[in-house]
Amino acid sequence: EKMELIKNGVDFELFQTSYAIPDDMVPIPRPIIGFGGKLSHLLDYELYNKCLEAHPDKSFVIVGQKLNEEVFNKINKTNNFFYLGDKHYSQYPSYVTHFDVGIIPYVNNHLDSGADSIKAYEYLAAGLSSLGTKGAGMSDLSEHMLVADNDQDFIQKIDKALDQKNVITLPESHSWKFKTHYLVHLFA
Repeated sequence: EKMELIKNGVDFELFQTSYAIPDDMVPIPRPIIGFGGKLSHLLDYELYNKCLEAHPDKSFVIVGQKLNEEVFNKINKTNNFFYLGDKHYSQYPSYVTHFDVGIIPYVNNHLDSGADSIKAYEYLAAGLSSLGTKGAGMSDLSEHMLVADNDQDFIQKIDKALDQKNVITLPESHSWKFKTHYLVHLFA
């Protein structure tokens, strides 16, 4: 009868720490349009390929585990594509904090309802200008990040995301600490 939804959160300190740029990112030309996440059926590889083609002057970097080899194989391995492999979560923030834009090019389907992509919170906690597709709960964060309606909109908003100079401020209510205190309060 009484139900409370507690969405994902983020460890602000982890993503607001200053890290040295990882060695394997040093030679990659800027700007870096980054995706930090698992390569699975959720990644819209067709949209990703359109972005690679439409923005040859930008580097597209993926940091994450290959859960679906077929999806990875369908990504065009252009000169502006860089797959840096799976990184331990203790190293992951040092990659994300050196992206110029964080993207979440997910398939736009049933994920509109109930999904909540944690990488959006990580990007935003790092102060990144962020861009996602409508699925995976991105619309709920639209006051903090850009959300694209379709492929063409996503491709065009990459430049808009790069042009955003303001630091993104995600409210503290999105921290794991806040969510933990709230959960404890619910059980009290």
